[in-house]
Order: sequence, then structure tokens, then C-alpha cells
Amino acid sequence: MDDSIYRDYYAAADWLARKYDTALPYLTSDLAIRLYVLLGAMTFLVASVIYAYRLMAELRHVELDAFTVKPRGRKPMKPESVERARERLLAFRQSMWCNYGKLLAVFIICGFLIPSVGLFFAGVYYNWFDPAGIAFVSLNDNSPVTNPEIWATAKFVANQLSHGALMDFLEIFHIDLGEIANNPDNYFFSGSVFLYRTFVGTFAFAMLFFLRRAIVIAWRIPPVKELVPTPAD
Repeated sequence: MDDSIYRDYYAAADWLARKYDTALPYLTSDLAIRLYVLLGAMTFLVASVIYAYRLMAELRHVELDAFTVKPRGRKPMKPESVERARERLLAFRQSMWCNYGKLLAVFIICGFLIPSVGLFFAGVYYNWFDPAGIAFVSLNDNSPVTNPEIWATAKFVANQLSHGALMDFLEIFHIDLGEIANNPDNYFFSGSVFLYRTFVGTFAFAMLFFLRRAIVIAWRIPPVKELVPTPAD
């Protein structure tokens, strides 16, 4: 019985080794590597979206009441106690603003920076990803641009970021940054640019909502002296 188990084990291992040797050229081919890169980029972008969505949920719960927490316990009566209570409340507010700023910074990174870096590398290395395709055309005469400079690609990304974040305000007035644009005949790359601008525009709209909320909180937050008055007050 033990010998049969070993024979089955070695037979299965030999079968897997032969299958692996057969599949190895396909797994390491240029097409497979490109698919790995595309899958990794999509996974990273989806993870960024999920994380940014969770941050949006946390920012949505930042309310005015969180900045106006009154000290617990007995009402301070002595001037020293009142001053310490005011200092604690002021430090608490500063920590709340600091946490709000950190969440907003990570929100910007997930919503703007990471997708922009992805689009930049997609433009720089597009010839490797699709040797037969042309991703860019010139803004002046729509002529194909096969190997744009890194600086030109960076300005292309900045142009797409500004158009997406400002919700096509610049496009209405025909304001463009840089010298190149996406090739409309390249459906894959142009579709990626469309998704990028939609993604950035959505986050820009959400950013306006959160900035409005921060302004409302800063405007309506009562002074510390009102929340912790002195006995004479």
C-alpha cells in the first residue's frame, strides 16, 4: 500500500513537471508579461479605489460635534482649572484637524496621484506594451508621435489631470498643456484616458464636497471660551 502511494506521488509529480515545462514558454512570453503588468495595474488601481472609498466614508463622519466636545466631569471653577480645560479642548481640536488633514492627503494620493503615475508609465512604456499601436498624436497637426519625450508625457498627464479635475472647463476654452494628445484611433489607450479622466473628475467633485464641509466646520465652530467659560461668565 505504501509503495502504491509513492508510485502515485511520483507519477503525479512527473505529470506536473511535464505540464509545467510545456506551459513555461507561454507563461514567460511577451504577451503573458504584458497581461501580468495590465492585471497588476488594474489590481493596484482597484485597491486604491477601495481604500479611497473607505477614506471617503471616514471623512463623511467628520461632523461639527466632534470639534465641540465639552470636558467631562465637574465644571471647572478655578482659573487654573478653566485654563487647563481650554488647553485640552484646543489640543483636541488640533488633533482632529490633523487627522482630517491626513485622511484628506491619503484621499488625494489615492484619487489623483496614483492614477496619474499609472497613466504616466502607461504612456512612457506604451510602445513596449503594444509595439504595433500608437498612443499619441501631435496637438498641432494630429500627426502620429511614436516616441514622445518623458517631459512631453508628463505634460500630457498634467493636461489630462487638469481637464478631468476641472470637469472639462479647460477643454471648453480650448486650453491645452503640452504638445501631444491621445490618439483617438487607439481605442484601448483612449479608453484608458477616458476612464482616468472620469475617475479624477469623480474624486475632484468629492473633494469639493469635503472642502465645503471643512469650511463649514471652521466657520461654525464656537470659540473655546464659550464651551469652557469662566465662573464669572
